[in-house]
Amino acid sequence: MNNANNNKMKVTRIIKGVYKVIDINGTWIAKQVFASDSSQSYWCAWSCENSEDTSCENSWAVAYPTFKALKQFAQRTPKY
Repeated sequence: MNNANNNKMKVTRIIKGVYKVIDINGTWIAKQVFASDSSQSYWCAWSCENSEDTSCENSWAVAYPTFKALKQFAQRTPKY
């Protein structure tokens, strides 16, 4: 089994700050969100296929300062 093929990720921009990602673990949505008490932004992920379906029930409950860091987390964390 080729390990390089197992780590492929397809990223599609929906709108600025919102991406649909398909990887070996499935489909998920990444969004750039802003903290309510500051202008600091974070990247969060949800297990769903459409950005309209993001909710507390399918949130990964993780936040990263960059989209790159969130994608790295997704590559090393299997989804169940």
